Amino acid sequence: MSFFFVNIQIIIDIVNIINDFPQYLSYMKKYVLSESQVKKMVDAVIKEQTDMRSLVSTVQCFLNQVANAKLVIDGKTGPNSQTEKALKLFQQKKGVTPDGVWGYNTQQTLTPMENNVWINCRRKYERP
Repeated sequence: MSFFFVNIQIIIDIVNIINDFPQYLSYMKKYVLSESQVKKMVDAVIKEQTDMRSLVSTVQCFLNQVANAKLVIDGKTGPNSQTEKALKLFQQKKGVTPDGVWGYNTQQTLTPMENNVWINCRRKYERP
């Protein structure tokens, strides 16, 4: 499972470049977007970021219950974070390549009891 992070600042920067530096417009493709199109783009970015935080919170909850990881459930992770370290340790114990990414291979190693914990954590932190 791969995750893509999209920063809303990128959209803002593009708009600022277009507004502040009209001389560069001749070098750029010009797009005219309606307000509803921009709203859809922004909503998609926000939903993607919310979904990612929901998944990270689920993983943190799961690791706390199954691996006694004592993580703060905040939906945040990153390189060398406590969440990534705990996940790599769990993956190593399960015989999965410890890459720190929750994906298909990690999910498939869960025992029925662990799977129940996963489901309960997912229900708790899944955002509508």
